[in-house]
Amino acid sequence: MCGDTQSLPVRRISCRPLNVALLVAGILILIIVIIFIAYKRKSRESDRVMKRMQNQMDALEAKVAKECKEGASRAALRSRLAADGASVASGVCLFVAAWFVGACCH
Repeated sequence: MCGDTQSLPVRRISCRPLNVALLVAGILILIIVIIFIAYKRKSRESDRVMKRMQNQMDALEAKVAKECKEGASRAALRSRLAADGASVASGVCLFVAAWFVGACCH
């Protein structure tokens, strides 16, 4: 129809806007598809980064919890040793004092 050289010029002119409209529609559809693909890629990449960061945060949280638990255990052990050391030291002082008193008085 449009390529027919024997048809009227009006008909040839009316085919051109249709061809242009189809070309523009095709280009717009192609652009929309490209934008959609780019959006999906960016979304997946963002999800991967978010998941990686969440895993790192979980690992860091576990490490901090472990260190806090160890620190609390060490602090409890130190206070216990300090209390035991004080009682041992006072016992030694009492023994030495009693020995000197007993040695002096007899």
